Amino acid sequence: MSRKILLPLLIAGVLSLGACKKVQEEVAAAQNPYPKSSPLHEPFDRMLRKLVNDPRYVALLKQGDKAQAQRAGFELAQKGITRLDHATLEQRLEILAAVSEKVDVPKCALLARGGNPNDAQAMSAAMLQGLETLQPAQIDQWFEISLKATDAQLSNTPPQTVAPADVQAAMTSLINALPADQQQRLVKVLPQMAQASDADACWAARTLYTQALAAKEPVRGQLAWVFAQQ
Repeated sequence: MSRKILLPLLIAGVLSLGACKKVQEEVAAAQNPYPKSSPLHEPFDRMLRKLVNDPRYVALLKQGDKAQAQRAGFELAQKGITRLDHATLEQRLEILAAVSEKVDVPKCALLARGGNPNDAQAMSAAMLQGLETLQPAQIDQWFEISLKATDAQLSNTPPQTVAPADVQAAMTSLINALPADQQQRLVKVLPQMAQASDADACWAARTLYTQALAAKEPVRGQLAWVFAQQ
């Protein structure tokens, strides 16, 4: 199969890779899903205290119970990711790369495959486990990115776009930067991530993250955008 025909399959494989001050504090406490013992608790709390000052967010909280409010908050952040600028998406990619290195191979593979609703709970647990091992500054940065994404979604900021030709060129550049044996392995694994072994799926994700972060601009930003389209 030629590289030109295979490239869209590789890209598809990549794409398949949260009134008065007292009331505000009570809302924030009620919506924090992380135990106080978790390194994620306080950073999430700081993010949420900013959100509860936003009347658009508070209006969403009034539409359902605690569980529904939590889901709404996470969905806002998730949907808003594609609206973020490339610099922020690069910061997000750095954290995803760090998490993939921190978790074990089966969890890394689970995160790499992505996209399966049946694995959502296990994926969330794997991601949180990885996040908890990061430095406090990176954890803070993760929730700041979530806050930016939420604001972008609430503000209906236009989604960032990258031309298909630029995506193809960026992916080609990434692949060509690898040694020949790794190129062949990546070309084999990416189109069938769901069926790949844990070792292969994890290797592919870690390799893609490393190569993307090593790329020069504007390719680095374009690849960070590709990884945000899951």
